[in-house]
Amino acid sequence: MTHTLFSIIAGAAILSGMAAPAIGLAQDASGRLIVADTVTRILPYAFAGRDDIRRVEFTDESKCTEIGEYAFLGCRNLSEIILPASLETLGEGCLQECESLKSLSVPQKVKALPKEMLKWCGALESVELPRTLADIGARAFIYCTSLRSVTANGAAPRDIEGAYIPQGVEHIGSNAFGHCAALERVVIPASVTELESYAFAECTSLREAWLPANDCLLGELMFSGCRSLTDLYESSPAVPRFDCDSYIFEPDETALYARCRLHVPAPSRPAYTCAPGWKLFPIIIPMSAVPCNGIGCHHLLHYTPPKTAIPCV
Repeated sequence: MTHTLFSIIAGAAILSGMAAPAIGLAQDASGRLIVADTVTRILPYAFAGRDDIRRVEFTDESKCTEIGEYAFLGCRNLSEIILPASLETLGEGCLQECESLKSLSVPQKVKALPKEMLKWCGALESVELPRTLADIGARAFIYCTSLRSVTANGAAPRDIEGAYIPQGVEHIGSNAFGHCAALERVVIPASVTELESYAFAECTSLREAWLPANDCLLGELMFSGCRSLTDLYESSPAVPRFDCDSYIFEPDETALYARCRLHVPAPSRPAYTCAPGWKLFPIIIPMSAVPCNGIGCHHLLHYTPPKTAIPCV
C-alpha cells in the first residue's frame, strides 16, 4: 500500500490522505523527513506504517505543539526523531513499534508521557525526560527490552546506568516499565505519590531499586518477575501500605523475597518487620541515614540479626 500525505494549512495539521505533494514536508532519498515550521500539529496515524521514514527532523523555528495518537506507529526503520522545543503534547502510542529507534530526548514543555508511547521499541537504549515531567502513563515503556538509561535532561552521568525518574514526577502507571529486560537500577523520587501495579514487572536484569521516600499507597506486584533484584531501598520512616493483599512479588515468588535485601531507616526497622508485605523479606537491613536522593550515597549499619524475634505489636 502506498501512503501519500498532505497538510491542511488551515490549522496547519498533517493528516494521512490521498493528496500530493505534501505541504510543509520534505523527504529525501535517505528517508529523512523534515517537518516545516508551518506545521503546528501532527494528527493521529499521520505516518503510521511508513517503513520508508528513517529520520524525522523539525526546523529550528518549529511551531509544532502536538504529535497525535499513533502518529508514527509501526515506523519500523525510524532510528532517530528530534522532537522540537515547542512540543507540549504527545498522543497515546505515538512512537509505538518504532523498532529501530535507539534514543529519544523529550522536550521540556512536555508534562506527561502518554500510555504506550514507546511500547515495543526493542532497540531503544536511552531516554532523556524533561525536568518538568509529572506523569508517566501506563505501559509507556513496556517491552523496551534494550532500555538501559532513563535520566532527566542535562543530568550528570551516573556511576551505574538505570532509570532515574526525574524529581517532580507524581504518577507512574501500571506496567510503565514492564519487561524492560536491560534495566539494572531504578531510582524513584519522593515526589511520586502514585506508583501503580506491575510498574517494573519482568525487568529481569534489575538488581537495585529505590522506592519513593514517602508513605503513599503502593501498587501491587511492582517487581513481579524481577528475578535478579537483590537490594530494595525504602527510605520512608512511616511504613507505606499496599493497595491490596499482593505485595512486591507474586505470592508464589517466595524465592525472590528470600534473596532480596530490604533496606529501611534504622529506627523504623521493627515496624517494617511486622508490616503486611514488608515482613515477607527475611533480610531487613537498617540504614543509618536517609539516602541522598536515592543515588547510592547511603550508609548502612552493620547488622546482626537478633537472637530472638522482635515482637509485632
